[in-house]
Amino acid sequence: MHLRRSCTGSLAPHRPLAVVLVGFFCCLLTEAYPVAESPRIVRHSVTRSGDRMVISCKADPGHPDDFTLIYWLVNRTFIELAYPDGRIHEGEERAVEENGRALVQRDLIFDKVRKEDYRANFTCVVNSPAGIDKITLRLGRRSGNRRNDPRLKGKMVKRRSQQKKRC
Repeated sequence: MHLRRSCTGSLAPHRPLAVVLVGFFCCLLTEAYPVAESPRIVRHSVTRSGDRMVISCKADPGHPDDFTLIYWLVNRTFIELAYPDGRIHEGEERAVEENGRALVQRDLIFDKVRKEDYRANFTCVVNSPAGIDKITLRLGRRSGNRRNDPRLKGKMVKRRSQQKKRC
């Protein structure tokens, strides 16, 4: 085996051997510290009682969920900035269990639904160090009913999932 002297005067192995060893240790570290799963929105639902409406957003935070945030936007603006009067506001973030899975949930609460709410885009965002997922929804009107009760349209406007790239 051919050895070269390094700057300090000690013998150093060939470069290819060093590359193989570094690659081997990186594989060991990858197995010891697996990449966290990106969070994912699993469900949204609507409940209505009189003029009050609640849209719930549930998400699988991935693993671990310690640094996961779930929040709502309206037309790309934070709810509390768009509705400082509190007519539309977010409920508390809470942990729920569904079918043996630990999920996070945050509700968007409408104290009174107004005509302008039908033109707005409401986005549920779940964010963690492992990635982001979001779903944008619009309120729709039920046809054939004189009261035109608002509900979510059958299809979501858009859904985008982003994951951080691995090194």
